[in-house]
Amino acid sequence: MNIGVGQALSVPANFEHEVGGVAHWDHASPKEWAPHFVRGQDFPDVPEQIAAPASECHRTFSIGAVNSSVMLARAVIEAVAKDNGVAGKSLFAKIDALHAAGKIKDFTRETAHIIRAFGNDMAHGDFTASLDGEDAEGVLEFMDLILREVYQDPAKLTKLKAKAEARKASQP
Repeated sequence: MNIGVGQALSVPANFEHEVGGVAHWDHASPKEWAPHFVRGQDFPDVPEQIAAPASECHRTFSIGAVNSSVMLARAVIEAVAKDNGVAGKSLFAKIDALHAAGKIKDFTRETAHIIRAFGNDMAHGDFTASLDGEDAEGVLEFMDLILREVYQDPAKLTKLKAKAEARKASQP
């Protein structure tokens, strides 16, 4: 949904222009539209209950909702851990358990902890540290990395292996 931002002198008393049953103002067009562009992200091979909020992270970031995108990215990391049967009292422990289970590499573990740290204060109601777009963009890039490593890359490899085996089986 887009919202037009402009200046109107008054609410129109009559609707002289009607297109498709919808009345239009004829004296002012919006000067700008907000949001300018809404961008989600597709996450094939990621369970829908995780893919949908991960895509929402990108949509909220694209409209400038930096805190929301970082908070939701933190929740996505926790959802990944839970989906993979990882238990623990804290997200810190869950991330380490994902690593110990071989689900994520050392580098990805470190990035997950960075995402956790960025969202931690806000998750506990502390909004004193401000985030900027660069921070949120980095968080989302690393959230995407985690989703690729845990779900997407293994699924791609499985598909590629199946094709290789089918090729081998079809050869005389």
